[in-house]
Amino acid sequence: MRTFVVSTVLLAVLGACQTTEAPTPPRAMSARPSMEVTAEQIRRAGVGTAWQALRLLGGSLRLRENSQGMAMGVEIRGRTSIHFDNEPALVMDGIRIPDFQVLQAIPAMTVETIRLVTGPDAIMLWGPDAGDGVVIITTRRGG
Repeated sequence: MRTFVVSTVLLAVLGACQTTEAPTPPRAMSARPSMEVTAEQIRRAGVGTAWQALRLLGGSLRLRENSQGMAMGVEIRGRTSIHFDNEPALVMDGIRIPDFQVLQAIPAMTVETIRLVTGPDAIMLWGPDAGDGVVIITTRRGG
C-alpha cells in the first residue's frame, strides 16, 4: 500500500500521473479513530492465538474469560449500560462471526490485521447492530 502511495505521489510530481487502481476514498471522520494491530506487531508480541492478539489493541477492549482462561466475550471499555449489551460485533474476512470464542482456535500467525472500528464508521460499515463497534479481523488467506 505504501509503495502504491509513494509511486502515485512521485508520478503526480513528475506530471505523468496514470493510475490503474481506483483511488482509496478518504476515511470518514468518526468520534473515535479506529485502532489497528498488524501482523508484524502480532509476530513481535509472540502471541499464540487471535484471541490473545486482541489484547494488543490496548485498553480499548476488555476481554472476559472464565477461571480456566477460556474466552467468554468482549466489551468496549468505558461504555456500560444495564439495558444494552456493549459487545462489539466480530467480522472475519468479511463474514460476521457470532461468538468471540472461535478466536481461541485461530493461530495468531494467520492474522494479517485486527482493527477496532467504533462510532458512526462501525454503523456505516456493518449496520445499526454494530453500534457498539466492530472488531474486523483479516487473515492472510481470507481477504
